[in-house]
Parts: sequence; C-alpha cells; structure tokens
Amino acid sequence: MMSMLRIAAVALLLVAAAGASPILFTFDTDVVGKNTQFTDTVGGLSATFSGAAADPGAFGIASLSNFQTLTGNVLIENAFNAILTISFDSPLSGISLLFATLDVVPIQLSAFLDGTPVGTPQSVSGTVPNGFMFPEGTISFVGGIFNQIQLAANPQFVIDNVSATLATGVPEPASIPLIGLGLAVICGLALKRQYGRG
Repeated sequence: MMSMLRIAAVALLLVAAAGASPILFTFDTDVVGKNTQFTDTVGGLSATFSGAAADPGAFGIASLSNFQTLTGNVLIENAFNAILTISFDSPLSGISLLFATLDVVPIQLSAFLDGTPVGTPQSVSGTVPNGFMFPEGTISFVGGIFNQIQLAANPQFVIDNVSATLATGVPEPASIPLIGLGLAVICGLALKRQYGRG
C-alpha cells in the first residue's frame, strides 16, 4: 500500500512539472473579421482578448501577408492608441509573443495578478526585416506570477503566437482529468488488494 502511495506522489509531481511547457495561441482557428472581445482555449487554458471598455472592438482577427515572422491569422489593432488586455483563467509565470508595429516605436507589455501590477513593464522596439515594410520583434515577460497582461503601442500594432507558460506547480488544465483518473486507478488497485477479488 505504501509503495503505491509513493508511486502516486511521484506521478503527481511529474504531471505538475509538465505544467511548465508553453501553451501557444496562434489565432489560426479564429474567423477572420472577428473583433474583440473573444475567448480562445488551447490545451485547457483560456485567454480572453479585449479592448478598452470604451472601444471593445478595437482589435480583430485578420489574415495578412505583410510580415516575415507573423504568419497565418493575426490579431490586429483596428483603432489608434488602443490597449489590448489578455486575461488568463490560470496563473502564468511567463509569456512571449510576436509583434509588428506601424512605425519604429516601442510596444509595452505590463503584467497583473488580479489587477495588481507585477514586476517591471517591458518595452521593446522591432526591426524591419529585409524586403518588408514594418518593424517586427518578440516581447516577453517573466519574473512573477500573473494572470493578465496589457499591450500598448503608439499608434498601431499586430500580435501573433502568444506563448503562455503556466506557473510552476500548477498542472496544465488539460492534465487535471488525467490526475483524477490516475488517483482513481491507484485507489481501485489498493482496495482490490486489501479486500481481495470479492
């Protein structure tokens, strides 16, 4: 019985450690023309994309070929100087995404945990790839636990491939049913052993 409990504990630790693998949001399954606010779910993690309350449809899904690194569908700012908020239903320890801006201007990423700022906002400017017109780059945030980010650039920006890393020790939402199934099997085996085959 004790060895089965040890096996169960090791299995739970392995599943929790697997929670550190990134979950990728690409917008490729979203319908072109769909505007914020909307929620996408990947690997059991849900992300809600929204504009400011005054302009909830400030961002929308588009299919553009203007970029080198942003491919397929992208999330584009439809209005000037809008702020994009992405809220997650589980805490994260890191995030990274591709961006492009209308001009060589910095894009800023701020992180929040239940509305409270976390860490130092990141600010990055892209570079124009050879043969293309717009600055592109990657912006990331690590260094705290958060469940919401905000992105802003003046005047406009586009994002793609949002890669979210769940906080350490928090199992991926999709793995929670597997944990339950594993525990049920272990309990069943323990009862079978204790009481015989009835």
